[in-house]
Formats: sequence, structure tokens, C-alpha cells
Amino acid sequence: MLRLSPGDCFLLGADEIEVVDAVPCADDHQAEVFAIFDLAATEWPGAASIAQIAKSGCLDRFRNATGHVFDPVHMAITGYAPSERSWKDDRRVLCVLTAHNSGLVRGQVTRRSR
Repeated sequence: MLRLSPGDCFLLGADEIEVVDAVPCADDHQAEVFAIFDLAATEWPGAASIAQIAKSGCLDRFRNATGHVFDPVHMAITGYAPSERSWKDDRRVLCVLTAHNSGLVRGQVTRRSR
């Protein structure tokens, strides 16, 4: 299970994000976690269903988490969801924001609650 929290920035690794290099958001980074939510405790609903729930759930949470309107021209949202293999122990979706070209950015968009 990933140990990232909203507001954490990181560099993307391979296709999987089980291990990432966390960096300060003021430094160059490729991705920022803006929200995390739990999925219902049901039987495995299938990869397509999970992908749709993750995508919709992340889009629904974007404005509240960032204070911004989502701009699909410059940004991309990915909902990293559990796989069938990890479903028994992991029901969390990680909502991640990246630049469309997966390029490096600096700064933070997530509102920190203090």
C-alpha cells in the first residue's frame, strides 16, 4: 500500500507507482497527490469498473482539493486504484495530477489543511 498523502510531490518511476521518489514540491517534480479516497468494501468489481470509479472520483474531488477548475489542456489526472491482486488489503484510490507532457513542474496545487 502506498504511503503518499495529499500534497506530496514525486517523480514518476516505471509504469507502477508502488515505489516513487518523493521530493519537495518546490523542487522539480512530475506528479502531486491531490486527494485520496476509499472504495466500497465489496467483491472485486472488475478493472474497468474500478478505473471508471477512480477517474470520476478524482475529477469530483479536484476543485475542493486544489481551489482550481480542472484544465485538461495543461493537466492530466490519474486515479491510481487497487488491482484485483491487492483488492483484499487495499481499497484506496490515489488522485494524482501531472502536466500533460509528464514534464517537470515546480510548486504545489493542493490546499494544505492546517
